[in-house]
Amino acid sequence: MGAKTMYLLSILASLAIPGVPILGNLHQLKDKKPFKAFYAWAQKYGPIYTIKLGASTMVVINSSEIAKEVSKSNPSFTHQCAFYSVKRR
Repeated sequence: MGAKTMYLLSILASLAIPGVPILGNLHQLKDKKPFKAFYAWAQKYGPIYTIKLGASTMVVINSSEIAKEVSKSNPSFTHQCAFYSVKRR
């Protein structure tokens, strides 16, 4: 993935899920199964979006293919990431 692709990723990641001041999107993750919120957001906003958890901003990548490309092309980026996976049943 080249510089152009990383630039496009940054544009896509700027799609922020609407939240409230101070809390950001924390109140939307109150369910015991927060992956349901992530799935719903991916359906509405696409595979890459940004959420706010208090003062922290997180870029969410809901596509294993995109996550693999990012980790292959920019290894230093993966040191700042947390990867989670949910298997579909």
